[in-house]
Amino acid sequence: MVMSQLVKSIMNILIKISCLLLIISILGCSTKSSISNETKQNISYQKNIELTRGIKCNIYSEQTDWLTYADNIARIANTNLNEVSKTITPSKNLTINIILIDSASFKKNITDSHWVKAAFYNGKIYIPVKNPATQFSGENLSKTLKHEITHVITHDLSKGNIPAWLDEGLALLIENQPEQKAEKRYKEWLRLNKPIPLENLETGFTKLKFDQAGYAYIQSKLMVKYLLNRYGRAGLQALIENFSKYKDTPTTFIKTYGISTAQFEIQFENKL
Repeated sequence: MVMSQLVKSIMNILIKISCLLLIISILGCSTKSSISNETKQNISYQKNIELTRGIKCNIYSEQTDWLTYADNIARIANTNLNEVSKTITPSKNLTINIILIDSASFKKNITDSHWVKAAFYNGKIYIPVKNPATQFSGENLSKTLKHEITHVITHDLSKGNIPAWLDEGLALLIENQPEQKAEKRYKEWLRLNKPIPLENLETGFTKLKFDQAGYAYIQSKLMVKYLLNRYGRAGLQALIENFSKYKDTPTTFIKTYGISTAQFEIQFENKL
């Protein structure tokens, strides 16, 4: 009996550690509520570049010498834009705003999560600058921008009404990082738990129980993958765009797919 309780306690600890690692590995960040006026004033240098499809990319910087990397950042952003556009089509009037900000200012004003390489905040992509010579030329920037550009596009198409599960799930799906282990842990978790209710994934995952938070991201990705496979690109595009008209998820599902969110959840669970 004692040994059984010990094993159970150890397993619970391992699950919590696993969840923490999962959150760290795929979570973008939780942002601050506002940016100081001092920081806004410091972002005084700017370069405007036109990307593919006539989409504009404005790069702002706290330091003028950082703008020497603007063309390379725009080139990577353009490549990412083309990749994202294979799944979701951006609006013709889209503008991508990228802010290069000192890492200390980023920590103070955006998020103090040290592992975050960029953040989508108030319609803009903020990138903390540490070592620009290597930071703006490698594969890491490409992966980071692809995720954040997805947020820019979905928020523009939905007029900011896109729910968290759809927003994060699509960004993770497009980022296309290998997450077989994470998905396996999620499906093992489902042996003792039901999928997280959709209504609990609408506005972010910070209010979820600790052992649910990491799995919320994996579930969101799998739900978006299911929608894409069932309704195709056009169906997913229509869902995102319809959030700009109908705003809430139940109405948007009915108008787009002719099913309730409860029906969708049943379909998704059966597919698992």
